[in-house]
Amino acid sequence: YDSVQMRDVAARAEVGKPTLYRYFPSKEELFLEVFKSGLDRLEGEIGAILAAKEPPRKALERLLRALLGALGGQVAALRLLTDDQSTVMRRWRNEFRRRRRPIVDAMRQILDAGIASGDFRAVDLETVPSMLIGIVRGGLIGAYGVPHERFGAAVIDLVTHALLAKVEAAAQAAA
Repeated sequence: YDSVQMRDVAARAEVGKPTLYRYFPSKEELFLEVFKSGLDRLEGEIGAILAAKEPPRKALERLLRALLGALGGQVAALRLLTDDQSTVMRRWRNEFRRRRRPIVDAMRQILDAGIASGDFRAVDLETVPSMLIGIVRGGLIGAYGVPHERFGAAVIDLVTHALLAKVEAAAQAAA
C-alpha cells in the first residue's frame, strides 16, 4: 500500500492520473472501493448459493470459499498497512461490519437447513455464523505466508467436520 502511488495505478489502468482522481479522490478511497466491489460480488454469490438449493454441506463449503475469496486479498493488504493508515483500517472494518448481516443470515440459513436435514449437529444459530466469519477473517490475518488455497481447504475441512452429525462423524472416524 505504502509503495504504490496513484500514478502507478493510473499507468497500470492505462488512464491519466486526472481521470483516476476524478473517480477516486485518494488512494484510500480507491482501496475502499475495491473492497466494496468485492463485497458486492460476495453478496451476489450468496444469492446464487442460496438459490441453488444444494445440500447444506456443499452450500456451506461454497459460502466459505466465497467469503475467503472476498476477504483474502483485502486482509492481506490490510496486514501491510502501517499506523499511518489507521483511518483506512477503521473504515474497512466499519464497511465490513455494516455489510456482514447478509453473510451471517446466509450462514444461519444454511446451518439451519443442515440441522433440519440431520447433516449437521445442532449448534447455536445466533453465535456460530459470526464465529465462522471470525475464523475466516482472523485466520487470514494470522496465517501470514500460508497460501490462500491451503488456508481455505483447512478452514472448510475443520468447519464441515466439526458440524457433521454424530452418525456421519462416527462413520468417518471408523473409516
